[in-house]
Amino acid sequence: MDRVSRLVEAVQRLSLARDLEAVGVVVREVARNLTDADGAALILRENDLCHYVDEDTIAPLWKGRRFPVDQCVSGLAMRAGVPIVIEDVFDDVRVSSDVYRPTFVRSLAIVPIRTKAPIGAIGNYWSSPHRTTDAELQLLQALADSTSVALENIQLYEQLERRIAELDRAVSARDAFLAIASHELKTPLTPLLLQVESALALIPDHSDGLVDTAKLASKLKSASRQIDRLTLLVNNLLDLTLIAGGHRGARDLVGLRSIVGSVIERSRPLIERAGAAVTLVDGEEVIGHWNRFRIDLAFDNVLSNALKFGEGKPITIAIDRRQEVAELFVRDRGIGISREHQTRIFGQFEQAVPTNHYCGLGLGLWVTRKIVEEHGGAIRVESENGKGSTFTLELPIAQDGLTEA
Repeated sequence: MDRVSRLVEAVQRLSLARDLEAVGVVVREVARNLTDADGAALILRENDLCHYVDEDTIAPLWKGRRFPVDQCVSGLAMRAGVPIVIEDVFDDVRVSSDVYRPTFVRSLAIVPIRTKAPIGAIGNYWSSPHRTTDAELQLLQALADSTSVALENIQLYEQLERRIAELDRAVSARDAFLAIASHELKTPLTPLLLQVESALALIPDHSDGLVDTAKLASKLKSASRQIDRLTLLVNNLLDLTLIAGGHRGARDLVGLRSIVGSVIERSRPLIERAGAAVTLVDGEEVIGHWNRFRIDLAFDNVLSNALKFGEGKPITIAIDRRQEVAELFVRDRGIGISREHQTRIFGQFEQAVPTNHYCGLGLGLWVTRKIVEEHGGAIRVESENGKGSTFTLELPIAQDGLTEA
């Protein structure tokens, strides 16, 4: 096969390459064959380094190694955007002969991959003096140009694969959400209907009949609990819609202690039902540029989480300021979270406990994380099984670093 035919075949193979390894195989083989070289290498630029990605040589050279771009010949070709030809590496001031002394290399030719803003180079090496012809340089440059297109195609292909994977995850998340939501929303409806029907049965048909108030109160309390459960689930859905909307919301100077206090007061019925003592540690107010409604929602989710999994044990809340960051600590003494679940619990539709034991869609902590990150902050948890959990919300006080939701 003549050299032009080899080049055409190489272009076809490069057009089908879907990863860097496949590109490297084509380049190293074809570059060597086009010029009857004793070695060929694919080199890519990584910021200020030249990475020798792959090679096909009569003896090992530098595969896998990286060199400063200003200290190697391939870097010179990339910086200049032109081919570099050296007929004798031991008689050329552009290279250090000590670098090549341990190798078989006597002559070399390097062509850049792209002449404008080169992203790499193709190197050819000979073990005896070799004068690279213009025809050989043209063939190598044509191969380099096709390699450039192949590398760009790989990037596009990888982006497409990532996008497809993201869409697959989104579909999976949607299906999981629909499955969980339909189950969770349906679960309280049957007992709620039964409790209401039982309560109605306790009311006599005649106005002079007596009502068993104790039984009626018991039925209504049970119905109230189911309504609370439905309310929680619907609120979770509303939270998800709010966050997914992508609107950051206006910031004002607000007090974190004020927000926390109002949430605690609003949650008194839930706190009493959980049988937990909730204590807000005394301290000074911390003022910051935050969206009051969203910080309220973020803390409400963490407090609700502590009440749900705290086993009725005391819950301690503290607020501190560390330089320009407000810190909000929520500590419970409940079931705790195993180490392998401590990252996962901040994901969408994720829970660290079986859903058949605890009501919820697995959205609360995800919503909280999104809100905190939207404010330029972070949330973390420290926990052990059976020893409770401490959630820490870090919120920058100033408006610097705010991001869109």
